[in-house]
Amino acid sequence: MQLPRRPWVLAQAAGLGVIVAALWHDLLAALQQTVTWPADFASYYVPARAVLTAPRTNIYDYALLLRLNDLHHWVSAPVSYTGSAFYPYIYPPFALIILRPLAGLDFGPANSIWIALMHAFALGAALLLADAFVRAVRQRAMSKAPSSLAQRADLLLTATALPIGRWRFPVLPFAATSVVLLFAWPAADTYYFGQINFAVVFFVALALDAHLARRPVLAGFAIAIAGALKLTPLFLLAYFAVRRSWKALIAGAAFTALLAALPLLFFPSHDYRMFFTELQTLDPSLTGAAHNESLVGVFIHVTALFGGGVATSVPTITSSTTTAGGVVPGEDLGEVVAVLLALVTLAGVFLAGLPRPLNVMSVVGRLRRTAGKKDNGVSAGSRRKSGERPSDAAHDTDTSPDPLELDWLGFALVLVIYMLATPLVWSHYYVVALPAALLLAGFPFVRRGGAEAGTTARDGWNRGDALAVYFALAALALLMEQLPYAVDRGDPGVTGLLRLLLVSSRAAGMLLIWGALGALLLRRLRPPAGSMRNASATGAEGRGEAADKAADKPADKPADKPASAAIGETAD
Repeated sequence: MQLPRRPWVLAQAAGLGVIVAALWHDLLAALQQTVTWPADFASYYVPARAVLTAPRTNIYDYALLLRLNDLHHWVSAPVSYTGSAFYPYIYPPFALIILRPLAGLDFGPANSIWIALMHAFALGAALLLADAFVRAVRQRAMSKAPSSLAQRADLLLTATALPIGRWRFPVLPFAATSVVLLFAWPAADTYYFGQINFAVVFFVALALDAHLARRPVLAGFAIAIAGALKLTPLFLLAYFAVRRSWKALIAGAAFTALLAALPLLFFPSHDYRMFFTELQTLDPSLTGAAHNESLVGVFIHVTALFGGGVATSVPTITSSTTTAGGVVPGEDLGEVVAVLLALVTLAGVFLAGLPRPLNVMSVVGRLRRTAGKKDNGVSAGSRRKSGERPSDAAHDTDTSPDPLELDWLGFALVLVIYMLATPLVWSHYYVVALPAALLLAGFPFVRRGGAEAGTTARDGWNRGDALAVYFALAALALLMEQLPYAVDRGDPGVTGLLRLLLVSSRAAGMLLIWGALGALLLRRLRPPAGSMRNASATGAEGRGEAADKAADKPADKPADKPASAAIGETAD
């Protein structure tokens, strides 16, 4: 299998052109950041600076931080900026340890370094996602069940990659991931506020790439770091549990404990108690905000629209001692739905990874086969004594779960339900959800080949592949869109049903990805068509003969030679 030289040269040139456009766009975004007020970065900077000035400062006491800032003038928003100069610090103490070097600088230089770091994290995340895709495609192309689609993709990716020393830069995958990550509106919002989201995306992408590379300790460490920055990414440790990657799970838990203990060297021990108290205090005012775009927020907005209360605009926070106002109407129902989605999804990923004889979805078929044997008066023991090969056992071996498929689908699904289960999601945090849409779009190139025993899928491009890409593009259209400024900022200028539809659009995009990934996973939970045909057979002797014939068949031909060899021949 070879690809003519001219097409892949054109593809490489097109990919490089897209990358240049994405980098230029990112440079303009960085320049734009220098003239906007980064309220969220100021929310990290002020407590970090306060700890340098007074080490025993309670970083979760917002009123104290306001007084200290008024005294020392660490940050001062421009007159044109109408919001608060900074907001309460509601993240784990570990993030402030990372910020200690920046806290020693004045706000202007510290903000410039922060801008550069966040853009580097964004590009690094795009590169890690591209590398994970190349790794998965190559694993599929060289596997025992390759698809012709994966083999052709591997050939194209190898041909268009740029050699940099011993490493090959993945031009086409990086072009796709950089466009999605850098051109999305949540990315622009992340830059606008000076948020830390791209650091979270970077470590999430690192966890995926490391897991595919069979480096479980690094994968667990990456999730631990992401959780130390924003706490909620620790939910992704559930992925290692349902995929039974125990080394990654143990490493993630161990590093999480270490990163949680490290701040005790710098901060009072009661800060953790204040941290969780602050979250409980702010929860009603934040989850009930009109620009909360989470799935739980959708239920709150629906309840508010139809008479269950009124969603607030941007919350006004004056002190960390503000008492919680109770549960926001609609929040309970939203959390119940989110938890149910999470449990069902985690259970599905876990069951899909079980060996075929233990797969719950195949129990009925196996019972039917057992009943058929009893009806014919032939027991399993007599069949073994007679030397017959049970066709169902052979089939179970042939149709065992595919690890690469489940790694890819499972990570995307857990990332999706993590976003759906998070009760508070501003528009900028949806940048963390973009990799899930990319994983859905890339699945056709990672799935196992249709020529494998017991499967009925076509070996090349099929309808399921097209639907996966269509659903991914539709979800990206919802996730990457720029909503009216009033919707993302909580301005009541857009009201009623129109506002509800707009503020729910990104959550709808996540549900679209969840449904498409769930459908792909269900296809891997169902008993294969071959087992149902075997179950319908009524003669024990016929089943034994069928198994003998299958066993006498010659082995499948070896997979095509590696793409790198074909590239060498093409270049010659």
